[in-house]
Amino acid sequence: MRQRFGVSPLFFNCFHSPKYVVKIGNASLIRTEGGKRVALDGLYRFSSGLGSPPVHVWFSHSLIQGQSSTYIIHGCPDMAKSLILSYVEQRDPILMRPLSVDAILAEHSLHEWGQAVYAPRNHLITYENSSIAQYTPSQTAEAVERLHFLSQVLHIIREDLTDLRERLQYLVGVHERLIDLSNDRYDPLDVESVQDSFAYIVSKTTTLRRWVVNYTERTGIRINLFFNLATQSDSRTNLEIARLSSKIAVSTQRDSSSMITMAAVTMFFLPGTFVSALFSMVFFNTTNDNESIVVGRQWWLFPTITIPLTVVVFATWVAWQRYRNRVDSDSLGISDLMKIAGPEPIMEKSPNPSYQGPM
Repeated sequence: MRQRFGVSPLFFNCFHSPKYVVKIGNASLIRTEGGKRVALDGLYRFSSGLGSPPVHVWFSHSLIQGQSSTYIIHGCPDMAKSLILSYVEQRDPILMRPLSVDAILAEHSLHEWGQAVYAPRNHLITYENSSIAQYTPSQTAEAVERLHFLSQVLHIIREDLTDLRERLQYLVGVHERLIDLSNDRYDPLDVESVQDSFAYIVSKTTTLRRWVVNYTERTGIRINLFFNLATQSDSRTNLEIARLSSKIAVSTQRDSSSMITMAAVTMFFLPGTFVSALFSMVFFNTTNDNESIVVGRQWWLFPTITIPLTVVVFATWVAWQRYRNRVDSDSLGISDLMKIAGPEPIMEKSPNPSYQGPM
C-alpha cells in the first residue's frame, strides 16, 4: 500500500496505539512529486458508540485533473460500509463530491452516539420520576451507585462527541484546503452540497452534546438529592440517639444519687455496727459487780486473723483491677487507638520538579 497508493507510515502506526486510552490526532499532508503538488493525503480515527472498536481512515485526494480519490478504511462499521457500497453499485454521483465518504462516516458515527445516549437517558428519567421517600437505605445506596455509573457513561459520551465535533472541524478545513488546491476541479454545486452537509452534522453534534451535558448535570443533581435525604435521615437518627442518651444520663444520675444516699446511710450505721460487733465477741466480758471489762487471754487471735485477711482481700481486689485494665488495653484495636489519638499532622512537602504527570 505504501508503494501502490502512497499510504503514510503514520497510518500503520495507528494500529499499535491502545484502543481507548490514546487518541491519535488528525493529519492532512500534501504529497509532491517532481516539485509539483499531486495529492492531498490525510488520516484520522473515530469510534461509533460505546464498546465499538476504533475506525482508522486514510484518504488521498488527487490534485491532478482526471485522477480519482483513494480511501482505506480499517474497521469500517457494517452499516456505513453497506451504504457506501450501495452508492458504488448504483454509480451514484454523490461519491464524486469532495469528502462525501467522510460525511457518510461522520453521519453514521453521530447516529451511533445518539443511540448510545438513549439507555442512560431513560434510566435517569426513571429515577427522576420515582418517589425517593419510598426508598429504603439499601435501595438508596444502590440507586446512588447506578447514578454514578450513568454519570460515568455520560461523561465518556460527552468527550467522544467533543472529539467528533473537532474531527468535523478538521474535515471542514480539509475540504476548504482541497477546494483551494484543486484548481476548479469540482463542480461548485457539489462543493456547496458537502459544505451544507458538514454544517448540518456539526449542528446535530453540538445539539446532542448539549443534551448530554444536560443529562450529566441532572444526574449529579439526583445524586446530591439522594445524599441530602440520606444525610437528613442520619441526622434524625443521631438526634434520636442523643435524646435517648440524655434520658439514660438522667436515669444514671438518679441511680448515682440513690447509691450515694445508701452509702451515706451505711456509713452512718457503720461505727455503731462495728462497736456492737466488737463488744459482742467472746474476748470481752463485762461483770456487774465492778462494771469493768475483762479481756480474755486469746484476744490476740482477733488482730492476728483479721489484719492478714484484710490485706489479702485488698491485694486480691487490686490485682483483679490491674488484670481487667490490661485485658481492656489489649482488646483495644489499632484503629480505635488512632481514633482516640486523632490523625497525624500532615507535613507539607515541596513538589518533586522531576515528576512528569500524564499528558
